[in-house]
Amino acid sequence: PRAHGVPPRRTSYRAADALVKHSGLICLDIDYKGNEAIGNFFELKEQLKNLPNVAFCIKSVSAKGYAVGIPIAYPERHGQHFDALKRIFWEKLGLVVDKACRDVSRLRGYSYDDDVYLNENAKVFVLCDEPKKTASNYVQRSRASYPQQNDPLQVCLRIIQNSNNGERHNALLKSARLAGGYIAAGLLDESYAVDELENEFGKREFDSRYKPAKTIRDGIAHGKFEPISEQKTTAKKTKPLGYPKDWSAPDPVDYLPQCTIHSPESLGLIQATGFALTEQDLINLLQK
Repeated sequence: PRAHGVPPRRTSYRAADALVKHSGLICLDIDYKGNEAIGNFFELKEQLKNLPNVAFCIKSVSAKGYAVGIPIAYPERHGQHFDALKRIFWEKLGLVVDKACRDVSRLRGYSYDDDVYLNENAKVFVLCDEPKKTASNYVQRSRASYPQQNDPLQVCLRIIQNSNNGERHNALLKSARLAGGYIAAGLLDESYAVDELENEFGKREFDSRYKPAKTIRDGIAHGKFEPISEQKTTAKKTKPLGYPKDWSAPDPVDYLPQCTIHSPESLGLIQATGFALTEQDLINLLQK
């Protein structure tokens, strides 16, 4: 069967810059993917119905998630409302909301639910998250740049990738704390880091009772107390070092060989007028 859908707001064509009139509702997608740690996920609707801001809650087209409609106070600030809702659902409920819903022109698919929840008296959501001011040394990186070897996000993800079964919780916590340090230094975007850490951890199966979202949240919170600065690329100048006493040891860093130039006179040699000196003769002279 074919799936049908409409954008949740009126546009002249489906694009964010073609908005004609906003519906006054923002729709959140809460999918099973990314929320596997919720043991009673498929009973979640009963809990979402208790939120006073929820105007409707319906199963998604795939029946593996929920579409949640919430009226917002300032339609022109759709993105800031979404940021606040995404943060609250994450921090207060431990739920991951699909970040694609921030797009004001995103298509909403029709789905059938014989137990749809409707609330015509839903409370209007008024909170907005203002864009955060980043540190002066923050460099906005595109997705294409993240695979670079020394990118902060990749450094964090490799900790999870290299972990073995039985140590994955500690690896995730360590990775999140490291990410928190980069975030505090303005070198990493927090929302993007959270999504990527969660996605990376979810690539392997884990106990359904375990909540990686809480581990990531706790780790980042602790890591923010220890900002991590980018390492300086300029090497410190050091004084020339003499040759090591241990002749079997490798040359020290910045080693500059030193030697003393000896003249024939300083060694007690004179111009040869007779037989050439033997090796033993030279040794005897040097030992004087």
